[in-house]
Amino acid sequence: MAGSRAFGRFAQTVVWLKRYDKPQMMWVKNTYGLQEQMMIDRELKLIKVRNAAGQGLRIGLQFNSNTLTFTECGAIVEDYES
Repeated sequence: MAGSRAFGRFAQTVVWLKRYDKPQMMWVKNTYGLQEQMMIDRELKLIKVRNAAGQGLRIGLQFNSNTLTFTECGAIVEDYES
């Protein structure tokens, strides 16, 4: 977005895909609300979400290079929440 305010105003959704050089073990919260540690090698950060909840959410992914697909692991949580 290079510092321009126009891009931020006109865009509906902005996502950032980050690749880790080495897979990271992180706490994620799955769709059932359960937390578990999973190995992730990609992180999808929702920078801007205009018409839905989840802005600022970080989602852990695993990339399969054989099929060129992602497997969603869940929302990354900073630390284990009991």
